[in-house]
Amino acid sequence: MINSVKNGLIKEIVRIKKRNGRDGLIFLEGERLVSDSILGGLEPDFFVVSENYGKEIKTNARIVIVSNPVFKSISDTKNPQGIAAVLKKPSEKGLSDLLNKFPKNIFLLDRIQDPGNLGAIIRSADAFGLRDIILSQGTVDPYNTKVLRATMGSIFRVSLYKLENSIEKVSFLKEKGYKTYGAVVDGGKALSEISFADKNLIVIGNEANGISEELLGQVDEGLTIEMKGTQESLNAAVAASIIMYSVSL
Repeated sequence: MINSVKNGLIKEIVRIKKRNGRDGLIFLEGERLVSDSILGGLEPDFFVVSENYGKEIKTNARIVIVSNPVFKSISDTKNPQGIAAVLKKPSEKGLSDLLNKFPKNIFLLDRIQDPGNLGAIIRSADAFGLRDIILSQGTVDPYNTKVLRATMGSIFRVSLYKLENSIEKVSFLKEKGYKTYGAVVDGGKALSEISFADKNLIVIGNEANGISEELLGQVDEGLTIEMKGTQESLNAAVAASIIMYSVSL
């Protein structure tokens, strides 16, 4: 059992946490995230459990037992569940992967920077059965610890595509028959009046600045969520969730 935070493996775990995903490894904590990652096909490098975890883990991977204080030192929660894992990061998906599927509905996130927002959007996509999300350059790393926690495991059930030059990709998808919409605060067609097509691409913009002008110029139609209250705009994750619900009907 490891009793010291100065242990080499504990230092390595801390380094992996700080660089989550950038070295091909990700750190996950908590029973649900760890379980969902395994069910989602991720390969565990090793598990870390506290000395009093007490539950059986059926795996061929290494299990490292640490003292309760050491586990707390690597935990980001006030009341740790006593289980974490270091796993191999899923391979990145590109345009060829998307073309193999040509899904009915695709969401493109344009420079979403808040980890909580990205996590909530991924979680909503999973809830409404939408499996394909394009992340533009400038979007927060989906394997950021805060994003992973906010997804509540949904990140392992949704396909994420990191595609460079979103403008070219939108143009290409339009050529392939996708009707493209850009979510805008005002001036777009009311969401309640839109009849979505057989294939749809919906763009959600940056929290502070919305969709870039260049990208907005590529969409077929602006889309606005009607509001009856006094707020001028919605949080990006809330807006995306409302649109996801509508397009999934």
